[in-house]
Amino acid sequence: MHLYSQYLKEKQDNKRTSTLIRFLSVCFLATFLYFLFSVSYTANPSIVIFNYLALLTSVSGILFYKMSELPNMVLNIKEEGDSADFFQLEPTQRQTILNSICEGRNQSVEGLDLKALNAKEINTLLRLETRTNWKLIGKIYFMIYILTVVGFCSHLAYLYFTTGFE
Repeated sequence: MHLYSQYLKEKQDNKRTSTLIRFLSVCFLATFLYFLFSVSYTANPSIVIFNYLALLTSVSGILFYKMSELPNMVLNIKEEGDSADFFQLEPTQRQTILNSICEGRNQSVEGLDLKALNAKEINTLLRLETRTNWKLIGKIYFMIYILTVVGFCSHLAYLYFTTGFE
């Protein structure tokens, strides 16, 4: 039961992170629109950086979706095979997880007994062997994203405090 609660926690964490990404994107866009339509805005081209940050954050949401598309315990099947933690779950729990994944990917599983699938069949069903390592790509992107956001925001703060965007 502990493994299944770990899966549920991962799913809940992914939902929270996705909400945070949407919130950040809307904040950057709202800040851009505020400066665009405020009286003190005097056509400083640096303000468009907020728009780029909103766009970059939206791309982060797409990348995060690819990173969290499959739970870690399912991804581990690729390396560990039939000895993966996934196979220690009860059959109904395995079926629930696989059914949730397939529904999220719009993949038909009619006629398949998801409870009885082994590692090789799951690899084939979810195409784990040919899957791009989105977790690694996401970590690299996150580091670049943080540096970009800090750099752009520092530049904008400097401009604001020195010139007031005039």
